[in-house]
Amino acid sequence: MPWIARLRQTVRQLRRRPAFALLAILTLAGGIGAVTAMYGVVRAVLLEPLPFPEADALVAIDARAPTGFRVSVSIPDFRDWRTRQRTFQPVGGAAAFGPRFSKRGPAGAGRARGIIDGFFEALSFTPAVGRLISAPETEVGAEAIAVLGHGWWQRRVGGDPAILGQTLVLDGRPYTIVVGLRAGEGWPTPDTELYIPMGSVPGLPFDDRDSGFGTQAIGRLADGVTPAMAAEDLGRVGAEVEAEVGEPVNRPELRTFREFYLGDVDRHLWILLAGVGCVLLIGIVNVAALQLTRGEDRRHELAVRTALGATRRGLVQELLLESLVLATAGGIVGVGLAWAGTRFLVPYLPEGVPMALLARIGVNPAVLGFALVVTL
Repeated sequence: MPWIARLRQTVRQLRRRPAFALLAILTLAGGIGAVTAMYGVVRAVLLEPLPFPEADALVAIDARAPTGFRVSVSIPDFRDWRTRQRTFQPVGGAAAFGPRFSKRGPAGAGRARGIIDGFFEALSFTPAVGRLISAPETEVGAEAIAVLGHGWWQRRVGGDPAILGQTLVLDGRPYTIVVGLRAGEGWPTPDTELYIPMGSVPGLPFDDRDSGFGTQAIGRLADGVTPAMAAEDLGRVGAEVEAEVGEPVNRPELRTFREFYLGDVDRHLWILLAGVGCVLLIGIVNVAALQLTRGEDRRHELAVRTALGATRRGLVQELLLESLVLATAGGIVGVGLAWAGTRFLVPYLPEGVPMALLARIGVNPAVLGFALVVTL
């Protein structure tokens, strides 16, 4: 019997038992939809590259206090580590600020970062127009200049390049705008509005080794350097500084950028994916039980068809085709559930998932391919 004829016969048989067909399809759809939605989350957050150029070469340099706690990096520590290290090229740092701006739109608090040293070079950011802030321009007494995040630049002036060279007043001080970043670039997310030299902010404790005011150091590994080699080099630097100071000081500690950016979110997401995978397996077992029960009901029918000349191979093909029809229908409905589920899941994901990664969660071709594999 041609496959088209077999397919039509299978559909007719399922239509004669709509309760069985509907229950099987919905059961499979629930499992396929759940595991596909969760895979979409895992792929967007864990499997795709981080939203930074050559992110595998980026590392975070933390400060570990003598008490054992992780603290922010002080500027004296940063300077010691930067000048003594041999494995990074370049190194930079940034701290969060909330200046009030009063030009180019309504006054309000901005999401800003004060940067130091080779911050933009380490992250390999490039300007859409203008230029970036160089390392010498971030030191104490630095010129008051500002880099605009792409989103702020677009919202406030429609991305007008004529804003370069104009003045932006932050906390009552005039800052000259030198650049607008490209779309998708930003630290820690593209939503950051402004970047200013840390040295242009008055009153910061630049010479206090015990004050980090939220600074996070970032380094880009030199060619051929592994994270393990860099961690060993930082251990040497920490020991040298402590020996010179003559008392316990904060020690540098390295984390890969994925560890720093995601924390333990990856463990939670893999557990969630395994959990919904179990839901799918339960659904498959339930549908298999339904088919076994239906098979008992069809025993007489199959015996009659065998007596009339139906081959064992033909009957097996028909049963497999029925399973394929049910799974395909369940997969189609499941993809729809996955599309809605990804939007439902986002607010309930573990805390700490960066917004830049949440924004790319969705049902894309790769996720559809996964749904196809699960359906088959």
